[in-house]
Amino acid sequence: MEPSGTLADVPAKTLIKQAQKDQLTGTLNIEAGEYKAHLYFFNGQLLHAIMNDKVGGDKSGEDAVFAVLDWGDGDYDIDHKSLPAKQTIFVKATELIAKHVPSATPYLPPRANQQPSGYPSSPPGYPPYPQAPPGYPPTPYPPPAYYPPPSAPVPSAPPGGDYSGVPEFAASTSPTETIPETDATESEKIAKNSELEQPQDEDYFSIPEMYRTLSPSEDVSSEGMRLFDPPFPEGVHPAASSAVLDFPKILRKLHQDGSSGYISLRGTNFKSVLLLSDGTIIASFYEVRGALLNGEKAFNKILSHIEAGQGDINVENLDHQQLEAFIKLITTPVLGQTFPAKWFNLKEMVSSFLEMESSVAIVVESEDDKESDYGIIMLAKGSLIGAYTRNTPKLTSDLTLIEDLQTSLTNGALTIRSDSI
Repeated sequence: MEPSGTLADVPAKTLIKQAQKDQLTGTLNIEAGEYKAHLYFFNGQLLHAIMNDKVGGDKSGEDAVFAVLDWGDGDYDIDHKSLPAKQTIFVKATELIAKHVPSATPYLPPRANQQPSGYPSSPPGYPPYPQAPPGYPPTPYPPPAYYPPPSAPVPSAPPGGDYSGVPEFAASTSPTETIPETDATESEKIAKNSELEQPQDEDYFSIPEMYRTLSPSEDVSSEGMRLFDPPFPEGVHPAASSAVLDFPKILRKLHQDGSSGYISLRGTNFKSVLLLSDGTIIASFYEVRGALLNGEKAFNKILSHIEAGQGDINVENLDHQQLEAFIKLITTPVLGQTFPAKWFNLKEMVSSFLEMESSVAIVVESEDDKESDYGIIMLAKGSLIGAYTRNTPKLTSDLTLIEDLQTSLTNGALTIRSDSI
């Protein structure tokens, strides 16, 4: 996918399909005359779209996409650093394109070589222009480069044919070929046409054995464990609905890239996390109504929610130190007892642990309400990994964030989680 270009060369429909195929994470920015649109993708899924329309007001979600699909020309570029602030599109891009009813008169923004409406004459076969205003040259200008010759029929679809309704990954089929209709499910069609060449005995949501590193024998007792919300090292990224994400493709991508970090899935009454090191799943945790599962049991619960399209997904990178510290935060028990948080000077406590080169997690929370905001400080082998709170999950080395929470809690409690000091 080219980083920039024009809709005259690559129509919006083709750009969206290509972004999905290339697993684009970023923003497709399109400018057509006085109008601008921004289409936000995450791992190839179109999650959000906005467009300014000075005539009919701003548009967002599906309405913005439908408007862009009716643009006959415009300039586009891709920003890989810009991510969606929210989700307004909850269907796959191919379904959205299939729903679109093309306009009979696509919007064509003015170009530098387009003939102004005031020029005195028009090329043969074109409607006459109004009389030129004073000062305009009497000679006619050529038609815009993107207009078809008068004798040629106006194309009814973008170059390459109209693929509305064709399953994902089938856009590379020649427009002269016919894709036979079968009783196969949409998942089977996607798997059949996928360039990832999934094995025949796998269904759409199955995970290759190379990712299933957790055997039942590795499930351990969850006693003493607690699934805390994970941190965001680079700032909070919005979650995406599992109903529109291709989860097997995400896992393959993380494996190919050798990524370390986590995949978080959260629903209305459950939360879960998969932890990865160098592209391989090393731990899995699932919590519902206070009950915590780990290992393959947790892994299978997560897959069942994803197959049903339930919950929102976050994918974040962690370095190995951050990953190890977060695992210890979840799995190590509370050391000793719970203390009143106001008894301690947090900075002095952290300094002591740093001098002792301890690997610990300090948790500050309300004694009365475990579901309210809580703060966490993670240390590993004499290094401060970072601090964050449930409501402000970006990792920081500034302990003021936790001190402010400590002060705000009426009945604050402090616990230390570690297998040893």
